[in-house]
Amino acid sequence: MSSSKTDILIVGGGLAGCATAYYLAKAGAEVLLIERDELNLQASGANAGSFHAQIPHLTFCEQGDAWARNFAPVVEMLIAGIELWRGLESELDTDLEVRIGGGVLIADQPAQMVDIERRMGFERAHGLEIHALTREELRAVAPYASERAVGGCFCPIEGKANPLKTGAAFARRAQERGAVFRRRTELLALEASGDGYLARTGTGDIQARRVVNCAGALAGKVAAMLGIDVAIQGFPIQVNVTAAAAPVVPHLV
Repeated sequence: MSSSKTDILIVGGGLAGCATAYYLAKAGAEVLLIERDELNLQASGANAGSFHAQIPHLTFCEQGDAWARNFAPVVEMLIAGIELWRGLESELDTDLEVRIGGGVLIADQPAQMVDIERRMGFERAHGLEIHALTREELRAVAPYASERAVGGCFCPIEGKANPLKTGAAFARRAQERGAVFRRRTELLALEASGDGYLARTGTGDIQARRVVNCAGALAGKVAAMLGIDVAIQGFPIQVNVTAAAAPVVPHLV
């Protein structure tokens, strides 16, 4: 095993890590990224590729207005993130299958429309374009919706991209800009050292002036190495893949 030095150490080779490496390297920074497995192998490469701007509705219903008021400023970041996605294919010179078709939330009970209308107030206060839909308007926008639907809302800026292509594109462009990637390199310990940090890995020690924690569901474990409590958890969700078929649903639902 050998030791090395870098200005910025990135922990985690998912989408966040690869994108961070790209933008830092583009700005002229010295960057080293470590990933315990292969790039984009965990959640970043195994999800539906959706990008949302709405406040999570189920959590809003469970946690209430106080939670929504605290969360709502994040909507501005989500809007900015989607604007970034709009130009990302040009930025990375890669077809990422970015599609902006809008997002639909469907209500099948009148009482749910009350919650939707109240939640939209928080979103509009932070600049999100979102529209309430009557039953007839919903059927016009989303003819695939159930006859039981009583209405809903539509957010025109939501969409999706291909997660298998995006992480790889960021990694490729980052390395072209001089970023160094080390796969199969697990972070074992991290401690403050001098004017920076000492990272102990399975392939050797790394001295870094700064560390960026992009470890996804394991970000809390990485933060804990420095005595920082970050409440992050990972939850698996189901994604189904079918045989090729003509598009049916153009929206996030």
